[in-house]
Amino acid sequence: MGCFKPSLSGIPAICRVLWVGWLLFCCRIALGEPSFSVASRFPVGTNPVAIGVADVNFDGRIDLIVANGGEKTISVLTNEGRGRFALASTLQLAHEPLKLLLADVNLDGRPDVIAAHAGNGFSILTNSDPNAFGLASTVTNVFPNGVTVADLNGDGWIELIAADGRYVEVLTNDHHAQFTLAASLYSGFYPYTVVAADFNGDGSIDLIGGNYESPPTLITNNGSGGMVFAGYLNGIIRPDIMKAADVNGDGRTDWIVGGSTKIMVLTNNGLGQFTLASSNNVNCSALEIADIDGDGAADLIAADQFGNRLTVLLNDGQGHFTKIAALSVGNGPVDVTAADVNGDGRLDLIAANRYDNSVSVALNYSRLTLSIARIGTNAVVLSWPLTDPVWSAETSTNLSGTSAWSSLRSPPTTNGADLKIIYPVSPGQQFFRLEK
Repeated sequence: MGCFKPSLSGIPAICRVLWVGWLLFCCRIALGEPSFSVASRFPVGTNPVAIGVADVNFDGRIDLIVANGGEKTISVLTNEGRGRFALASTLQLAHEPLKLLLADVNLDGRPDVIAAHAGNGFSILTNSDPNAFGLASTVTNVFPNGVTVADLNGDGWIELIAADGRYVEVLTNDHHAQFTLAASLYSGFYPYTVVAADFNGDGSIDLIGGNYESPPTLITNNGSGGMVFAGYLNGIIRPDIMKAADVNGDGRTDWIVGGSTKIMVLTNNGLGQFTLASSNNVNCSALEIADIDGDGAADLIAADQFGNRLTVLLNDGQGHFTKIAALSVGNGPVDVTAADVNGDGRLDLIAANRYDNSVSVALNYSRLTLSIARIGTNAVVLSWPLTDPVWSAETSTNLSGTSAWSSLRSPPTTNGADLKIIYPVSPGQQFFRLEK
C-alpha cells in the first residue's frame, strides 16, 4: 500500500490507490526532475537590463533589485512572502544603468548596489536602512561593459573590476564605499567581459578577460593583488558571457562561456589550462549557474531574449549537461538569476524582461508532488502544481506495460497555482502518475 517506484524503464513515480471496504490507502509522490511554476510577472521600470537578489530589508526573504536601462532608475521590489513581490522604492541615477552588482562595499553587513553605466562609470549606493539606498560615490574614469567584484589583495574588502574596451581596470576600495583606479591590466584587444575566480589553485583570485578582437586572456594573481598577464586562452572567440564554477566535482574551477547560440564548458586541469568538455546548442543572452535540483552539482540556466524563455540544463555531476526544461517568461529576457524566493529550500528562477518592463519569477517545485485524497465513498481528488511545461495525470489498473496508461477523462480545474481533478474509483487497485 502507498507509494513505490517500479523497476520499469521510463515509468515515473507512481501512486497506488487501494480500497479495502470503506478504507482508502493513498499517498503523495514526488518526481525527481525539477518542474517550475508558470512564471509570474511583476512590473518594474522601462527596459530592465539586469537583476540582483538580496534580503535588503532583513526580514529573512529574498528581495529583487532591477536596473532599468530605459530610464535612470533602479527598482527595489520587496518579497511579500511565497515569492510575491511589490515595488518598495525607485532609486534615481545620473545615467542609464547597463549592469548591476550587489555587494557589501563597506562591510556593515548590508547588501549595497553597484550600478555600471555604459560610458559613464559607476554609481555606488549604500544600504543604510531597509529599502533606502543612498548615493555614496561615483566613478567617472572608466567605461564599463563587463563588470565583477572580488577581493584581489586578500584584505577582506572587495575590489571593483571592469572590462572597458581598453583594459581590465581594477579599482580599489578605500573602506568607505569610494573606489579609486589602481591598475589598468592588459587583456588583449578590446576587452569587454571579465570573470574572477581562483583558476590556478593557489588560493588567490585570478581574472579571465574576454576580448572582442583577440582570444581571452588569463591574468593571474601573485598573492597580494598584483595581477600578471599569463597568456592567451586560444580556441575561444568573442565570449559574450563568462562564468566560473566547478562543474565536475574535482575541486578545480572550470570556465563556462556563453554565446548567442551555444554554451561551452571548459574544464580546468588545476593550472589555469582549459579543455573543451562540452558544447551545448542553446540560445544564450544571459547565463546563471546554480544547483537547481539540489544534487550538489552546478546546473546551467540560459535566458533566450528572442525566444522569450529560460532553458534549464541539469548537470549529471561529471560536467555533462542535459536540457530538461524551457520555461516561458516575459518579452525579451536579458538577465537571469536564481534564488529561493519562497523559503522552501529550492532555488527559483528570476528573469528581467527588457521589452515588457517586467520581471518573471518561476517557482521551483523540484520534486513535483501529486497528492491524492479520498472524497466521499467512491471518488478521489488528485492535485498537483500547475507548472511549465504542464504535467498531466494518467491512470491504470495494472502495470503490465506502458500501454496500460490512459489520460483521465475529466479536464483538471485550476486556481492559477494548482491543478485538481475529482476522479471516480471502484473497489480494487488503481494507479496514478504524472506525465508531460
